[in-house]
Amino acid sequence: MACNEKQSIMKIQAATETVKDIIGGTPGEVIAKAAIAALIAFWNNLAVIGMSIFGFGILLLFDALLGQALARRNGKQFSFSKFTFGPLKKLALTTGMLLCTAVVDTMLPQASWFPDSPLFYGAAAFIAVSQLLDVARKYGTLSGSKVANWIEAKLGSFMKYEEPKP
Repeated sequence: MACNEKQSIMKIQAATETVKDIIGGTPGEVIAKAAIAALIAFWNNLAVIGMSIFGFGILLLFDALLGQALARRNGKQFSFSKFTFGPLKKLALTTGMLLCTAVVDTMLPQASWFPDSPLFYGAAAFIAVSQLLDVARKYGTLSGSKVANWIEAKLGSFMKYEEPKP
């Protein structure tokens, strides 16, 4: 048993030495280099999705305001937690989805017939249409606007939207 433990320890030390020889530095330096590389990749992808998140944030703020107005019209009290945490949850999920599509787009082979970031732009368009549909539905309910109801009817034929059950 002691011989197997010594062999395992020697294998681990050999693997550590190999990593040190390839990457260079102590294990702490290797971990720091990997963390810095991951942060740089995250920042580069965040720079790509920044304007889409900003546009989505504007739609999300308008959606939250209309949602609160709709709730007050139905006789419900103003809920600060619903006003903040609902949109923050949507924003976090959307940011994660767009970040994942931006990362996958960087992994696609560079082919001349591919547009730049096809998955990212497709996901951003889907998210924008979904949010616009939600805003149009709430605005149409509040104002009775025929234009908003028309937008909801046209976009709703492509995307099915159901109210979440409490």
